[in-house]
Amino acid sequence: MRLAMLELEGRRFPAVESSRGGYIDLSARGLHCADLHQIIEAGDQTWREVSRIASREKTHFVKAAKLLCPLSRPEKIMCIGKNYAEHARELGGGLPEKPILFAKFPNTLAAPGQAVELPPGELSRMVDYEAELAVVIGRRCKNVSREEALAAVFGYCCANDLTLRDAQKADGQWTRAKSPDSFCPLGPWIVTEEEIADP
Repeated sequence: MRLAMLELEGRRFPAVESSRGGYIDLSARGLHCADLHQIIEAGDQTWREVSRIASREKTHFVKAAKLLCPLSRPEKIMCIGKNYAEHARELGGGLPEKPILFAKFPNTLAAPGQAVELPPGELSRMVDYEAELAVVIGRRCKNVSREEALAAVFGYCCANDLTLRDAQKADGQWTRAKSPDSFCPLGPWIVTEEEIADP
């Protein structure tokens, strides 16, 4: 199932992709969720209702609407640097022995098709981009074992990790380089975990 946030005539609402093309407006069917965060956090009963609407709905069909960023207020955006061998070699320094963790902040999120804002000045001469798989965690969890990890996943999304390589090299750490406004385009939708057997 593909879930998206849409804007139509000044109204923002969560939607599910229809098998006929276009989207079904979930808010028009009495689902009291203003965004996808509320659907993810609401739990099994709400998710069963979304599934029911998606499988049976014939009305409240939307074709022409603007796609928004599917998530606008995540608690954390955790990232793993040098996360595949070819990119690690490209950056130099070899493969890391342990995952390199860094964070992006919610201000970095951008919608599909939204223009990226390059910071003014010297540090935006080397802007790099990397296609990434974003994993949307569906429940609060801590110290999850490797065997249980995928059970916490709600779905997956396309992301773009933009970096000011000038700032990254100058600072020796990654926060400023990774966190300008719009430096994490996300979307266009969240694909729920059952559709992707091997992420």
